[in-house]
Amino acid sequence: MTEKKTKTADDTAGATSTPAPGSDASANGKKLKVGKSFILWVADSTGKKLQPMSSGDKPVRPTQDSSNPQARQIVFTPNPLGKQPPPSDQMELYAGFERVIHALNHLYPVGDPAAEAKFRLFYRTVFGLAQLSLEADEAVGGFSADTARKNLDAVNKDIVDDEAPRVKNANIKEQLRWALWIAIPAALAYMVLSHVPDAGNLGGWLKELGASRATVANFMLLWVGCCLGVSLSYALRKPEFTLEDLVTPESDFLTPAIRVALTGTLTMLLVMFSVLGIADVKVASHSLSDVANPNEQMLAFVVGVICGIGEKLLSGTVMAKTKSLLGSIK
Repeated sequence: MTEKKTKTADDTAGATSTPAPGSDASANGKKLKVGKSFILWVADSTGKKLQPMSSGDKPVRPTQDSSNPQARQIVFTPNPLGKQPPPSDQMELYAGFERVIHALNHLYPVGDPAAEAKFRLFYRTVFGLAQLSLEADEAVGGFSADTARKNLDAVNKDIVDDEAPRVKNANIKEQLRWALWIAIPAALAYMVLSHVPDAGNLGGWLKELGASRATVANFMLLWVGCCLGVSLSYALRKPEFTLEDLVTPESDFLTPAIRVALTGTLTMLLVMFSVLGIADVKVASHSLSDVANPNEQMLAFVVGVICGIGEKLLSGTVMAKTKSLLGSIK
C-alpha cells in the first residue's frame, strides 16, 4: 500500500539510510545522498504503521522491523528526497511486491501458529528484498530493476512450490465434493427411472411433457458425466500454478457449486436444442439428439464428460448457437 505525504523532517531523516549517487541534501548539518523513490515501513493487517518499543514520552518513528509479530503489510511511502513521481520500473516492482504481500496474507491467515511461521519467513524475505529494490540505491548495495525482478520472481516461485500442491488438491477436492452432491442424486434418479417399475403414473406425466422415462434417464446420465468432466477439467487446465492461481482459483470467479450447476445446465440446453431440432449440434459424427435414444446411455454419459471437461468453452458455444437462433427469427 502507498501513502502520499508532504515532505516532513521525519521523511527526510528516513531517507538517510538510502543514499544514491549524484544528489545531495542536508539534514542535521550533515550532507546526505538521496535514495530511490520509496521509504518502506512495516504495518499491521489493517495497514497501520507499527511503532517500535519506546521509553518515556520520547516520540518514536515507525519501525522497519519485519520480525515484529504484528507486521503483516508493507507501507510504501514516497521518499521526498528521491525521484518523484517514481520511474515506471520502480512502480512495476511496487505492484509486484503488493501482489506478493496480498498472496501471503491470503495463504497464511492470522491465528494459525504453523501458518504464522511460514508467513514470517516469507514476509521478512520480501520486506528485505523490497528495501533493496525500492529504497536503497545501487551505489550502496541496492538492486537494479532487472536484478530486483529476478529475485522477486524467485520468491514467487518459492511460494508457489511450497503452496501449490496443498491449494490445488484442496481445490480439486472441493470441486469433486460439489460434483458428487449433484451426481449421486442424478445417478439414483437414473437407477429409479431405468429399473424401478412405474409408480404414481410417472410415465404418464412425462409423456404429457413429450418425454419418456428412458429419455429422462439418459439426461440423468448426462448430468453424471458432466459432473465428472467438470472435476477433471480443473486438474487438466491447471498443470502449472502461478502466484495468482494460489489466491484466485478461477479467472471467472465461479464457485465449485455454481460451476457444476452452470455447466450441467448449459450441456442440457445444447442437447435439448438438438433433440427438439432447433439447432444441429454434433460431437464428432454423433448428433446430440441421439442422447434421447433409449439405447444410447453410454453416449449420454460421454457427451456429459466431454462438455464438463470443456466447460470453459461451453458458454461460448451455447451463446453462439443462441445468437444464431435469434438471428433466424423473422
